[in-house]
Amino acid sequence: MNVHIIRAAEYPGNSYDFILKELNEIQGPINFKGHEPIDANFPNRKRHENLVFFEHCKRFRDGCNISVDDFVVFLATRDNKDQWFSRFEKKNIFIYCSEWDHMGKDSIYPVTYEILANVIQSLMKLKLDRSNKLLHEPPIGCMNDFCADKSNIMLKLRTGDICQNCIAAITKKKVDPRAVEQALEAFDVIRTKLLFRQGFRRKLSSIVFDGQSIRFPGFSTEIEDMTALRRTLYKYILVNQPIQRSAFQSAELYELYLTYEPTGDNDKHRKTITNLIYPISSTFNSNITRINEDIERAVGKQLLHHYEIKKCNDGYGCSMAPDQIIIL
Repeated sequence: MNVHIIRAAEYPGNSYDFILKELNEIQGPINFKGHEPIDANFPNRKRHENLVFFEHCKRFRDGCNISVDDFVVFLATRDNKDQWFSRFEKKNIFIYCSEWDHMGKDSIYPVTYEILANVIQSLMKLKLDRSNKLLHEPPIGCMNDFCADKSNIMLKLRTGDICQNCIAAITKKKVDPRAVEQALEAFDVIRTKLLFRQGFRRKLSSIVFDGQSIRFPGFSTEIEDMTALRRTLYKYILVNQPIQRSAFQSAELYELYLTYEPTGDNDKHRKTITNLIYPISSTFNSNITRINEDIERAVGKQLLHHYEIKKCNDGYGCSMAPDQIIIL
């Protein structure tokens, strides 16, 4: 079962890539496929008919010869007249991705959730009629909650569940149970990440340096888009903490840097390390600041102080115990 996800060109590419990565983390019969952005060319008005969004799905199907058995999901940045956060019509789906301001950087999670939910709702042939008893109003923490306000969606994101009545309806429609299980596992991952990012998770995660990645397995997340130099500096400080700046060894840093940046000009790499630890250079402090920003994006503001690099009398380090820093 393939789900093709397309986006309006104005929807951020980094958010789109993150959503695809999240969706493909859980294995199952549903395969999510990315595509180049499309020029939606919306008329200049505040809200648009639902037909406009489904027409983009249809044009993509026709232009790319997409199977009738496949889903097409359009990530839209323009609102619809009925003000649905998402909607499906057979196997065409649109998600309204704007106006998630109350969630800040976490807005990618409800979009990811809505993609999965609409696929399952389409498969179970859910009637999008507010008189339908499977559309719960007020919300009860089920995938099929009818949320009149986007803030109400937080309940079903935090439960990551499907109620027994809806499970019975899904079973009656003979939806592939593996697809439902895949969706529920993904819902649980979204739930876990949202809870700890918003300060509901109190148990800390270890930090795992595994090849090119820096992961927080307890939170099912990792640091994204950190440069090779910042990865080198973060790992070096954590392995040697607490460490004074004067104690940094350029030869050790250089060898570590090569594990993250194995290609390129070696003389240039040595100069990069020399500039990093040169006493009067601003490169060191600016990289510490950027490292902490990268960590915040991964673990959230509430937990940043446990993992960020700080300077104290003994030198640079973080608050994590040595046995919580794992090098693979």
